[in-house]
Amino acid sequence: MTLREYLMRLRECSALHRPDREIPVAQAMLPWVLTYASWIAASLLRASTSAVPGLSGSVGALGLAVLGGMLAGEALYLYYLYLLIRRRNEHFERSFRFFSTLIRLLREAGYEDVAALELEVERLRGEPRNPVLWVLLSLVPILGLLAVLYVYHSLNRDFHEHSTVERGLVEGVARAVGMSPYEPPFEVEELEPVPRRSTVLYLALTVLTLGAFTVYWWYTLIRDPNEHFRAHERFERRLIRALEEGMEG
Repeated sequence: MTLREYLMRLRECSALHRPDREIPVAQAMLPWVLTYASWIAASLLRASTSAVPGLSGSVGALGLAVLGGMLAGEALYLYYLYLLIRRRNEHFERSFRFFSTLIRLLREAGYEDVAALELEVERLRGEPRNPVLWVLLSLVPILGLLAVLYVYHSLNRDFHEHSTVERGLVEGVARAVGMSPYEPPFEVEELEPVPRRSTVLYLALTVLTLGAFTVYWWYTLIRDPNEHFRAHERFERRLIRALEEGMEG
């Protein structure tokens, strides 16, 4: 395969052609808004019917609407939980293909030292997780709470470890081709690892706040990968442009 063919394949693997699945934070918070709003409305309805018994019949339709809001919130939550797991799998696979192709391209160009990084690239894939299975497990009474806790824990842990390996690879590639990892086109400081968040601490805060802290925990699972994906796209854009200019030169 020629260098240009490798570069074309690299482009196909990059976020420029296969963008990572960013999830808008505002949309992903909608399940929580619906759920909490429905609970508040249910509490107000219960208080109203208790204070004025004659109103019980007239609020039946409102009660159904509140129940519908709760069910809609739960359905949306499960949908986004599915997306969180699926985008993890997709990003890890895409990143693996990108760095594998990059190393083959550079080795073909004569940079033999990059071959030593191939074993490290294998760590990018990780073990794929079945999003349907974990969503179904989350519906099982009692066990579902443990399943969701594990999903929250593993999503953060996996992205942290994955992004740490990526940063190390970028540094290794830059040094193998005789360049600084802190200057264009690498600028590795932009590829900061996803923050490692303490599951024990977050679980304790969730218990202390009677579940309210879970909303912030969910927010980090949306935001952290989104920011990582954006940094990835900027890095890939710079690198591919530099490779193209190098070949033209």
